[in-house]
Amino acid sequence: MSRRGFTLIELLVVISIIALLIALLLPALGRARRAGETAACLSNERQMNLALFTYAADHGGRAFLNPTNYENYWMTAIKPYTHDLDALRLCPTASGLSPKLFGTATLAWNGLNSPPNSVLRKGDLYHFASYGFNGHLTFRDESSPSLPANPFSRFRTIDDAEASPNQVPTFADCANYMGWPNPNDRFPTELRDPYGVLGMRPPDGPPQFFMNAFAIDRHEMAVNVAMLDGSGRTVRLPDLWTLEWHKRFQQVRAIINTPR
Repeated sequence: MSRRGFTLIELLVVISIIALLIALLLPALGRARRAGETAACLSNERQMNLALFTYAADHGGRAFLNPTNYENYWMTAIKPYTHDLDALRLCPTASGLSPKLFGTATLAWNGLNSPPNSVLRKGDLYHFASYGFNGHLTFRDESSPSLPANPFSRFRTIDDAEASPNQVPTFADCANYMGWPNPNDRFPTELRDPYGVLGMRPPDGPPQFFMNAFAIDRHEMAVNVAMLDGSGRTVRLPDLWTLEWHKRFQQVRAIINTPR
């Protein structure tokens, strides 16, 4: 007794059903992958936070020095306080290295492209990461006349926060190695490539070390931010301006926004 094979119409129906299932599953798989990358990124930031707290306990409650060389840059300082710094440097969404110094939403900044003897590079040694540190938490070495004046708003120690510590950022997704956001920083015009690494230079110029370095479209119009209380969360880009980046951030922001 011969066995009847599938007809062409039956095969087409089966193929169509498989294609439909794939089309339905792919977005869900993509969302699950992005959610996993976001969770892994937050875990990296929380572990760096723990290293910051341990470092501060050994240094009179102070965070890292305002960097002037490779030795006192925050990533060099934090290394002895982490089990494996290289495992924490990169957000899975931005694990590739930029061809230039600055990063993008999907590329990490790359100290290999900085001068040989600088904050990010010392000879063949160099730093790279997907994250930046809140520069308002850095400690200025008063004995160094080469550093700029200590802003009135800078935190003296990590316990110097007048706002709730869960509103004070420490580490965050960033296209630069540090940043000093200001309340009057404008919302950026370029969210994927703020420094023009890939040729998408914003019309109002590069952001340098301000809020624009943090306001990048890394996690679906949001970035991960670790806080001074040890927590971490995903923050929508417009909500970055609601955080207490320095001691007077919201106070100054309120003055700026007051109708004249």
